[in-house]
Amino acid sequence: MILWILTIAAVIAADQLSKMLVLEYLRPDSVTVIPGVLDFTYVENRGAAFGMLADHRWVFILLSVAAIVAIVIYLVWSKPKSALLRFSLALIAGGGIGNMIDRIGRGFVVDFINATFVDFYVFNVADSCVCVGCALLIIWMIWDSVREKRLASSGADKADSSADSGETGTPAGDSADTVGAGSPIGDDAEDTDVSGTSGGNDSNANGGTASPEANDE
Repeated sequence: MILWILTIAAVIAADQLSKMLVLEYLRPDSVTVIPGVLDFTYVENRGAAFGMLADHRWVFILLSVAAIVAIVIYLVWSKPKSALLRFSLALIAGGGIGNMIDRIGRGFVVDFINATFVDFYVFNVADSCVCVGCALLIIWMIWDSVREKRLASSGADKADSSADSGETGTPAGDSADTVGAGSPIGDDAEDTDVSGTSGGNDSNANGGTASPEANDE
């Protein structure tokens, strides 16, 4: 919790300090930092980020307040475990607060970063943090979606393997059937009894043949 609070505070401090320096030393001039790449140009932005939809200050203030409050409530109550998610939301909240301070206190947002190598709006540190935070948030959403799909597929594979092991793990009943089918032990006993009986019959037969000699005597 402390880290994302510090991140928000650092973004606000960097944004406001840079704007104070621009108001003190740059206004209303422009300074070339890297020729053909980067200029510092003083601009009063009365719209949203990058100067869009000017002259709607209170609409953007209300939207900014709602978004910032929602982000802070989510961070406090949900306590997301992902450091990337916390960091991205902290960047967005810090940038939103930085620009909201300008709109409420000055009536406009101070912009000064001018990327001259491309035809684009002049922006500030807060705008940059909001854009970077949104990009990181999209990256986290994609990563989290892929991770959930992998977990779901691995869980399904484990369930299938458990089902397969359950089907192949029934040899106990089969072995019992095998013992039942392989009951030649009882058959051998019966055969032994039959052979023993036949032995008795043979002895009786011998006894029967010996009786005529007794009769002759």
